Amino acid sequence: MIPYSQLTEQAKAQAIRDNFIILISKLANDRSKLKDYINPEDNAYKKIEEYLTNIKKDVNCACENCVDLNALNKTIPIELETLIDIAKKQAETKQY
Repeated sequence: MIPYSQLTEQAKAQAIRDNFIILISKLANDRSKLKDYINPEDNAYKKIEEYLTNIKKDVNCACENCVDLNALNKTIPIELETLIDIAKKQAETKQY
């Protein structure tokens, strides 16, 4: 296991992506947790909340927590930068 700081740039990008997907999945399943990351008065809050409502559960997964990540293959709104920054901070604290 090595710290995030010692990963290659490609591995760092993958770690951030993985953490972002986990975060988006959690928020898509429980949008009330969004306020734990972003102030509801923030302009980005409503845009992110709207984005999360368009993410559907993955019907092919039995766990019922997974989401269909096809929405992430489209252009990601600039408002999600905040969540990407959070995913990066989470990635920086882990060992890989």
